[in-house]
Amino acid sequence: MNGPIILTYHSINDRNHLGIYPDNIVTIDNFEKQLAYLSCNRRILSLAELVRCLQSDGELPSDGVVLTFDDGYSDFYVKAYPILRKYDAPCTVFLVTDLLDRCRPKWDDEVADLINHTSLPVFDIPVKGEMRTYDLCSPEGRHRCILELVKTIHTLSEEQKEKMTSEIRYRLDLVNYDRRQRVTLTWKEAAELSVDADDLISFGAHSHSHPNLVGIPLEMAEQEITLSKRRIESRLSKPCVFFSYPFGAFNEKIKELLRAHDFSAATTAVRGSVSRHSDLLELRRVLVMDDASDAFKHRLEGSD
Repeated sequence: MNGPIILTYHSINDRNHLGIYPDNIVTIDNFEKQLAYLSCNRRILSLAELVRCLQSDGELPSDGVVLTFDDGYSDFYVKAYPILRKYDAPCTVFLVTDLLDRCRPKWDDEVADLINHTSLPVFDIPVKGEMRTYDLCSPEGRHRCILELVKTIHTLSEEQKEKMTSEIRYRLDLVNYDRRQRVTLTWKEAAELSVDADDLISFGAHSHSHPNLVGIPLEMAEQEITLSKRRIESRLSKPCVFFSYPFGAFNEKIKELLRAHDFSAATTAVRGSVSRHSDLLELRRVLVMDDASDAFKHRLEGSD
């Protein structure tokens, strides 16, 4: 590994949580084991510290690691934060502000919740002109259905995503189903963390509604960026200077929008470590898997 790395987390929860897209989950036990390893073998930095290193002529800590959490799951407040506090590990949480405004889940979590709560044993749905049939009689069948549908929906436009999710709800006979368990942070929780965490927790923007910024008109992308920044600064009374690209999608025009609105750094979904030559608006990261074995350590070493 030639430089510090930025780790990407999403949800810290139980593996069998029915209302969260399964690939977004790292279990509580594995997360604690990962933090224990990192605290003994790495130098855990805040994102702000890493950015300051990149902006200066100082040497980058080759053993440095930065923790980031995308989307703003509610389990961060009750499950991740106590472990972070235990190991005195700073991190940055990137918020999708519309989800906090409306206390609603992201579309992939909604799909998981719907599939896991239907009573139908079999599920038929047209996907890109082809009728697909899913067996929902077993947890394995539901898991496979969730992964395949989310992988497909991920490639659609924002309007098509909404239509597809509504179609899933209809075909599962869950038109009137109302999710009982909240999976998104509230602004009250975020504010408490921002005030009480002794600068351990910082917040960045992950857009307002989590669209692919490259796939929408530039003026809409700018609205997504500026609205999320304003909402965070208004609610938390602190500057919002870090951004995480939804789906990792960006281009030079999107980067220019971030510069124009005073963002100092942005993280991507491009795998790799950070070097002295890294573009502050194209910081690479390493996605963390639900694993605390030697595979986790090897993934850190092979981040280039």
